[in-house]
Amino acid sequence: RFLQVQTAMLQAALSRLEPELLRARLLAIVAQTQGYAHGLWWQLTADAPQEMVVVATYGAEMEPFLGTRQALDDPGSFAAHTIRAALPQYCNQAQESPFTGYGLTPSLPQQALLGWPLNTHTGAVSGAITFAETRDPARFTALDLEQGVVLAAHMAQSIERSAFFARLQQLEAQHRAVTESMHDGLFMVNLAGHITFTNTALGQLLGRESTELLGRPSTDFYVSEAVPTIVERRRRAWQQEPVSPYFQTALWHRDGRQIAVELAITSLSLEGQILGRVGVVRDLRPRLRIQAEMEQRRRETEILGELVSHL
Repeated sequence: RFLQVQTAMLQAALSRLEPELLRARLLAIVAQTQGYAHGLWWQLTADAPQEMVVVATYGAEMEPFLGTRQALDDPGSFAAHTIRAALPQYCNQAQESPFTGYGLTPSLPQQALLGWPLNTHTGAVSGAITFAETRDPARFTALDLEQGVVLAAHMAQSIERSAFFARLQQLEAQHRAVTESMHDGLFMVNLAGHITFTNTALGQLLGRESTELLGRPSTDFYVSEAVPTIVERRRRAWQQEPVSPYFQTALWHRDGRQIAVELAITSLSLEGQILGRVGVVRDLRPRLRIQAEMEQRRRETEILGELVSHL
């Protein structure tokens, strides 16, 4: 049975559920497999460090207590006692104990209590899992504590991973929103010079789908005379030699046209190790048109001035 609950928990953790849903799922798996009648998942609150709140429940009678808060210094709270002690514990004959703050109504009296603290990867206590038995006053044993150490660790780790992936997905969505709102092209290359990321704007500039660019050498899209300069700049960057980020050149459009661009490229590093290069590509054609128009007006003004001077 103990192996069964661990397998079921692993399957739930791999489902990539949001932390809120995963807590309820893990609590139900443990309670059903271990034969626990009622359960609550307590979490320390961020807004009030000396309080804890119920973030998941098991058992129909427990659902009304979702969101219930208790103080960590409440002497009658079994959950608070478990968190303060930071050790798994059980309390049989609970009616004779000082613990009255489990949150059960008088119509659902507690006979025995079981508590497992939840620890983060740093060892800090983040909350507790508590179970209650309403029929057998001698329900829990030392075996529940031994198994609880393992199961609580799995539960805490699963939630940490779930929260990490949820945050990662949020950051990826934010990153995508930023990059896709840019008018300039954006790309990244790895140490081999192959494109690993582009935004839509770069694909549009080159007349291609962004997916067509992925995995290809970035030099495939530069005009031939620019390739030696690009390769040399990249070599110097890998050697961590100073390289100006700005560079003007031309890229090939799908239809064979050359697109004048200005590049701003810098190295992408993590903890001092270069992982690749990231670049912003700006279409120079609008600027060049404006410069040409200004030059045309300047020449027209000069010609007009010469004509006036001869009148």
